[in-house]
Amino acid sequence: MFYGVKYDNEETALKYFHDVTNEIKSFPPFRGNGIVADVERNGVDGGLMNMVWTEISFKCSKEHTAVVDRCRELFPGGETYQPNCWRPHLSLGYDNPNEGCKMNMSTLAASVAAVEAKGENVFQEREIDGFALVDMNGDISEWRVIEEIMF
Repeated sequence: MFYGVKYDNEETALKYFHDVTNEIKSFPPFRGNGIVADVERNGVDGGLMNMVWTEISFKCSKEHTAVVDRCRELFPGGETYQPNCWRPHLSLGYDNPNEGCKMNMSTLAASVAAVEAKGENVFQEREIDGFALVDMNGDISEWRVIEEIMF
């Protein structure tokens, strides 16, 4: 839900994460809205990292916004903490734009085709199973799940 949240130590982040997961026990389902391919550059227009990605964007309702606002109250801080900046999505793939990037429209089409080949519509309603606290320091290959809570 939030990117760029930084704390002095993992224990502080876990405390806030537990505040969220102790109160928020469900999340409204999402319905696909569109397919996005984009690039972010560290330091450009507020970018926090160098990354290319593809995603299914989701429609956001008042119910989603109410839960996200409450989560922000329980899990404060972060460089990207700005009201109304949250864009719900399901990531399909990531790449490094600086080192032999292989993402292009063909890989985006292949990602969508792989989902559809499993008999799923990329725009179907999707239930949310839980929350994860992820350490996103370093390159994407270094990201790690600190804790995951399933509803």
